[in-house]
Amino acid sequence: MAHGETKEEALKEIEIAKELWIETAKEDVYQFQNQHYLQA
Repeated sequence: MAHGETKEEALKEIEIAKELWIETAKEDVYQFQNQHYLQA
């Protein structure tokens, strides 16, 4: 859940969380793909 004194602050927190989630997901996919190729 996003927190903020105002609706705008809460929305900014959501955007930050979304970007961090996307970045982490991309890193996880990259690591998974590299592990797949190493095991083949």
